[in-house]
Amino acid sequence: MSIGYMGYVKLGGVMTLATNASVNEVVAPIYSNAVHGAGWMDAGPAFYADDVIRYEGSIDFELVTDIMTFLKGWITTGRANSKTIIISPDGSTIYTFTAGALTGAWNSSANFSTSEGSMATCSCGVLGLGRTEGAGTGYIANSAGANLYPAYKPIPYWQTEVSVVGGTGGGDPFSGSVAVDWSVDVSQNPVVVYGCTGTMGPIAVLVGEMEATANVSMFNVNGVGGIPSGATAANTSLTITVGTVSPVTLKLSAAIIESDGNDLSGGDAIVSRAFGFKGLSSQQGGAATAPFTMV
Repeated sequence: MSIGYMGYVKLGGVMTLATNASVNEVVAPIYSNAVHGAGWMDAGPAFYADDVIRYEGSIDFELVTDIMTFLKGWITTGRANSKTIIISPDGSTIYTFTAGALTGAWNSSANFSTSEGSMATCSCGVLGLGRTEGAGTGYIANSAGANLYPAYKPIPYWQTEVSVVGGTGGGDPFSGSVAVDWSVDVSQNPVVVYGCTGTMGPIAVLVGEMEATANVSMFNVNGVGGIPSGATAANTSLTITVGTVSPVTLKLSAAIIESDGNDLSGGDAIVSRAFGFKGLSSQQGGAATAPFTMV
C-alpha cells in the first residue's frame, strides 16, 4: 500500500492523474470434473489447471484537452487495435501494456459525463494482454511530484455544450433549453479468442458491435418541450462539445429518443426533463456512420 494521490495513467504519451486505476489479472482456474474425498464428507474437485492470462478493469480520470486525441483513436477510429498505456495506481509500481499484434490495451467501454459543479470525466474499460511490471520512483524519491503541467487542465462542466437536432421540422427542438447534466456510454464488446496451441496466449482479439447510449437533462425557465413530431434516427442527432480550447465533439449522428422523463416536485426543486438516446449506425447519403464518433 502506498499513497493514493500519486496514482496516474499515461495514454498516448500524455500523463494525467487518475481517480481509479484498477486493471487486474483475471484469475479463472479450470476445474477438473473428477472428485476425490474420504467417504462422503470432504469430496471436492481434485485437480485444476491455470487458465489463460488477461487483464480487465477500468481507469477513471478527469478530461483534459491533451488526452482527447488519444481517446479518439482508442475508442472510435482505431478501436480494433490495441494501444500502449501505462498505469500506476500509487506511483510505486508501474504497469505497462505495450501495443502489439496480440499485446497491449483495448478499450472495452467508455463513459463520458458531467454535471453541475463537476469536471467532465471519463471512465474507460480496459482489456489488456501482455502486461509488464516495473518499479516507480517511490514515495520518498518522488518529492517533485508528477510533471503534469501544462498538460493537466481539467475541463469543467460549464465548458461543455449540448445540441439536439431532430423532428420533421429540423433545427434544435430544445432551443432555449440548457443541459444541466449529460452522460454518454459506449460499449465495444471485445472478444478474446484462445485456441489449442500449446501455449496460454490468445490467437485473436476481436472487437464486436459498438453500442452507444446517452442521457441528457434539460432545463428551461419556461419549461422544456417534449419530443418533436417525426423524430426518427434518420433526422435526429445528439452533439456534445467538450472544451473551449481545441474542443472535441461527442456525437450520436443517428439517434432515437428512447425515454422522456418529466418528474415533477414542489418546493424550490428545479424541474428538468431527462431524455435518453440510443445511437444507431447509419448509411444516410451513402456514407457509413458509427453509432458514436469523436471529432
